[in-house]
Amino acid sequence: MIWNLLSHVFRGLSIYRWNTFPRLREISSLDHLAFVAHVAITLASIIEEKEWKKYNTGLLLRKILWSGFFTFQYSDISSELKYRLKKHSPHLYTLLEDNVYHSLLDMDIPDRLKTDITLIQQPTPEDEIIAFSKAWAGYYEVYHNSLVYKDAYAPLLENIRLRVIEEWGERFFDYLDLEPTNQTDVEKYLVTIHRLASSYRWNLVQRIQPVSVLSHTYIITFFSYLIGILEEKNDEEITDMLLIALFHDIPEVITGDVITPTKQAVPWLEKAIGEIEVTMVHDYLLGYLSEYNFSKAFAERMLHPWDMKNGKLVKLADTFSALFEALIESGRSPTFKETYKSIKKKLYTYEYKSVDYILKYGIGYFEN
Repeated sequence: MIWNLLSHVFRGLSIYRWNTFPRLREISSLDHLAFVAHVAITLASIIEEKEWKKYNTGLLLRKILWSGFFTFQYSDISSELKYRLKKHSPHLYTLLEDNVYHSLLDMDIPDRLKTDITLIQQPTPEDEIIAFSKAWAGYYEVYHNSLVYKDAYAPLLENIRLRVIEEWGERFFDYLDLEPTNQTDVEKYLVTIHRLASSYRWNLVQRIQPVSVLSHTYIITFFSYLIGILEEKNDEEITDMLLIALFHDIPEVITGDVITPTKQAVPWLEKAIGEIEVTMVHDYLLGYLSEYNFSKAFAERMLHPWDMKNGKLVKLADTFSALFEALIESGRSPTFKETYKSIKKKLYTYEYKSVDYILKYGIGYFEN
């Protein structure tokens, strides 16, 4: 059932990177995957604009979403061990990877998901962008930890640097390099987005499982993917939904999460805050991408996500994400228990086939 698939996704909230090292920040697997998606989309957009080389955005994002399931299933295999195993014994690594995909294909899930699972296993040009983005994101995480814990991280930092140079040379270095002390505007943009890994949802209520805004971005993107398939959207529409989901909360890194009761505290405050947010996002985030034409599309998804063609379905995915997050906490929190009931009641008023499906086959396992 779909609950099994979703249980894997939410497992990623409690899988932390660099878990055997001292750390300045807790970066979950979902934080990492969401950040990798932003790195990959930004890099692919730059290359397309500068070099006229087109990548399949939908395939790129699907591959990143599904790649997390290796970590969800083999959470005890670290990034470094995974890389060395792949290099030392590629046949064993392939068997492990096949086990993940076979277990997914054995689930009782929609056939279009199974078709995609089979599709994303095929080698494509998008793999190079994804692999580099994962290495670059990993280097960024390690670098900042190494500023305090130098002895622990110095060998790992050097290993990642050598790996990037060995595998890609200077292929992508015109756009993203490994010099955090001398950041380009594109790197400043991405590093700003990564701050969402330190921004937590439901921040006024005590939680069992904290969910960062960056992790939430992965969750809502996956729900958007699932809802798009259940609503029988075509591949282009689903890709559009994934992009809206990926970008919709990015302004919070600049403005913070101003809750609805605050916005409605006095007349016209919500409208004024909205206008100020647009200016702030351009000043402190999108300004780093001003030389690129694709920044306009990024801005639209960040600032007006719910007004876009498939925005309502992505908003539905956002609501489902909140439902599951509230359910995780409801066992020990009366506040979250009431929040969960309220959101679920609201969902029953929606006339979407995906709502019935997810409530029937997804929520039951978690409730028990």
